[in-house]
Amino acid sequence: MNLKISQSNARTLSPLKPYLSEGQPFSLGLKVSDICDSTLNKIGAPSPIAAGDFFVPSAIGKTTNFNAHGDEIVDRSGGKETLYRMVDRSWTDWHGNPHSGVSAVAYKRWPRTLVEPPEEELQISEINGELFITTRRLIFSNQNDDEILHCLNLFLECFQECELLNKDGEAVQSPRLKKRNWTLLPQGAYPWAQAKSHIQSVTNQLPKNEQIVIDYRMQKISAFSPDILAIGLGGFNGYFAFGFTDKKLFVLESIHLDNATYILNEDWEKLSNLSKREIIQGNLHEARIVHSGAWYRNLKRFIG
Repeated sequence: MNLKISQSNARTLSPLKPYLSEGQPFSLGLKVSDICDSTLNKIGAPSPIAAGDFFVPSAIGKTTNFNAHGDEIVDRSGGKETLYRMVDRSWTDWHGNPHSGVSAVAYKRWPRTLVEPPEEELQISEINGELFITTRRLIFSNQNDDEILHCLNLFLECFQECELLNKDGEAVQSPRLKKRNWTLLPQGAYPWAQAKSHIQSVTNQLPKNEQIVIDYRMQKISAFSPDILAIGLGGFNGYFAFGFTDKKLFVLESIHLDNATYILNEDWEKLSNLSKREIIQGNLHEARIVHSGAWYRNLKRFIG
């Protein structure tokens, strides 16, 4: 099955990382036949569409606007500068005579530094007899993170989805993902009566007073009837993932007292292939709920 990424934007490259290796050439693309005419017109695609055409997408949002027009950085470290703008105005001179016309009016503003627009182009490519809109060829590398993320968000802002294409322009196939760092228990209802033995097999290593606190948290989460329960291994040792497939949410809870509760809206296939750093430090969570007096009330807002 072809791998298709469907979302409106991306804060990190986590949607790509499970499928690409360091140094691998790739591009982002979508069949023209999968794109409605109104979208093509909106982004300024050439008409008629023909292989070999290039275009800078029209500004329809934050990323496309930056791509086409760049940005300005306001410098408030010093004083303001004097600029002039041309306006059409009327005025009366010292002798009472009326005048009108275009004149320059002075105004003050903070200095600005222009950030040049990337002007990334999309291109029309013919692949196996079908027309695609694609990015240029990119190289997946930590050194190119910013460049790749810009191209990804440019494409997603235009189309809300994309396919990964390999160096030959062929669609990358979605692999059978291997679960890493998790033991996934059989899917089914996991109220506390079912989850308790699995959770306490991990928490029984803790001091008694900590066990009571952790069991309290886990019992409260289990009361919302999750249907997926996974036990963390390796880098996720001490973590539990409670899944609520009807709500498309996961609750990530730790046996460590000072750790917060994380709410994620990723599906299990994606979640299980992310590292702890990607989830927690990559701001991929829907919410981070600290263990304050309002913890249960805030938790209930998401899964209640």
